[in-house]
Amino acid sequence: MNHTRRNFIKSAAAAVGGLSVASSPVVATGVRENQFLVDTRSASSDAWREAVEIVDEADTVGFASVKGDERDLEGHGLDFAPEVELSIEPPEIEGVSPDSVPDTLPEDGQFDTAADVTDEVPEPHPYQWSKHSQNVKSLHDQGVTGEGATIAIVDSGIDASHPDLVVDTERSGNFSLDDDIGTSDNSSHGTHCAGIAAANGSRVSEDGPYVVGVAPDAVLLDMKVFPFKSSASILSAVTTAVDNGADAINLSLGPGSPVSPSISQHLSVKSYRRVGEYARDNGAILVESSGNDDTNIDEFEPQITNTGKGSHPGWLTVSATGPRSDVENLVDLPGDSDGDGKPDFGSIAPEHTPSVYTNYGPGSVDVSAPGGNVRSGGSLFDGVLSTLSPKVSGYGFIRIGPGGGEGLYGGSGMYGTLHGTSMAAPHVTGLAAVIMAANPEADPEQVKAHIKNTARDIDTTYPDVDYFTDQQTDEDDYDDYELEDLYDSATFRGAGHIDIERAGTKPVPFPGGIEVDGEVYFPADPDDDGRYEDVNGDGVVDMKDAELLYQLALEGTVSAGATAFDFNDDGGFDMRDVQELVRQIE
Repeated sequence: MNHTRRNFIKSAAAAVGGLSVASSPVVATGVRENQFLVDTRSASSDAWREAVEIVDEADTVGFASVKGDERDLEGHGLDFAPEVELSIEPPEIEGVSPDSVPDTLPEDGQFDTAADVTDEVPEPHPYQWSKHSQNVKSLHDQGVTGEGATIAIVDSGIDASHPDLVVDTERSGNFSLDDDIGTSDNSSHGTHCAGIAAANGSRVSEDGPYVVGVAPDAVLLDMKVFPFKSSASILSAVTTAVDNGADAINLSLGPGSPVSPSISQHLSVKSYRRVGEYARDNGAILVESSGNDDTNIDEFEPQITNTGKGSHPGWLTVSATGPRSDVENLVDLPGDSDGDGKPDFGSIAPEHTPSVYTNYGPGSVDVSAPGGNVRSGGSLFDGVLSTLSPKVSGYGFIRIGPGGGEGLYGGSGMYGTLHGTSMAAPHVTGLAAVIMAANPEADPEQVKAHIKNTARDIDTTYPDVDYFTDQQTDEDDYDDYELEDLYDSATFRGAGHIDIERAGTKPVPFPGGIEVDGEVYFPADPDDDGRYEDVNGDGVVDMKDAELLYQLALEGTVSAGATAFDFNDDGGFDMRDVQELVRQIE
């Protein structure tokens, strides 16, 4: 059988009773007996509460997880469905183990780190291709570091003892079956996501290893939801993060979370809408991973929750990209063609290549971001390097270091690579944090629009890849992978591939947006000339923009001194600028 992407997903979904789990970080392992998710706002009275045990209640958004008999919930007008059992399982990488990691070091015993320790944020570690490809160092050198912003990680926990992470445990919360915060991360999944978003690189002073996040001066909140307690617990974690001042909230849980598709399609839609609106109305943006099932989530509604989350207020959904190495073993440093101890990235595919595992779909995905492109037996360094909890081993991630416990960088055991849309999402969460810190008057929907409007529209088609064999006909050209179907850029990445430097340094125009007839618009500057030709912010400059600009000029909604719409360069904004925009469009 020729194992294509679609064949793999269909067979995997069938094998688990309709739940598409594949290599997703969050998997549904079954239905919980006599436990239900309840829409409390649908009840005709509160009489049902007397007959059940409340496991957890997300009061703010009107959902509760309860234990009891289904008959106890009937007759009260309640909208409810069985709860599922969820677990978090980072993706495994076939053929790669700690023992297979190279133990060769440069002659001096250390890889290059920042030469001098200063108050400045250090340059990302040489193996942080996801940060170098996004020119994050330039962003930080311009003072855009997320200082003053708060990032919440809704996940398996954050190991607050990690020297590269600053966690505010007072504002954090435990919504899991564990009884601690900031002291354990049973899978390192949450700690890894935290480092991608906000690691500060403090260990550079110890000659490495270290990693730097997108927003190194942001503060982290640990909103621990695994080991899994209930769907309502995840909703509570989000609303509590909002209440505790989070600006950007990362949910690397894949599609269907916080409410699994096996519960109920309409309950999932309602939960997403309510928690997204609550976050938006209280100044926070929610960023989620699209999932690792290599599936068009616009089409696979029975297996993957297709709620149009990308279009829901407050939410931003992220697919994954990554480079690919042409090295099939880990005997030496992968792709090190010039012998400098650093890998050559993108030897088969550039960093914006859609990852072989990523979910996609223009109706569900907003943007793409670096998530790594390792599948099996490939380059260690094509995964995303970030922080790990030193207390955890296994779970499919590759630690930087041989199997004997002595790390490649000195035995710390606190750094390693993972791949997945789970790693892509915190890049965007960190980006949202630096934007919000630099533009405190911008609201979450405007930040979402800004990230999408500044994303790179990469006009490239990508061939489908045999999921199991990953066969290619020419090792030097990624375009020569086995062709199954061609997918255009928008299919994989929605508005485009994030541009962290551009989005982080470009001011957000018109904080709060421009309101016309009850509709709020977020203008965009597609060519970076300081003029916002895309007046309605829909990604296209056409006569709709001219019509909206005419209305703005007619109503005097925008100050006459606005330079953003000064298309004729006369120092102000009036009807002549409308005429000039029409001329440019025509």
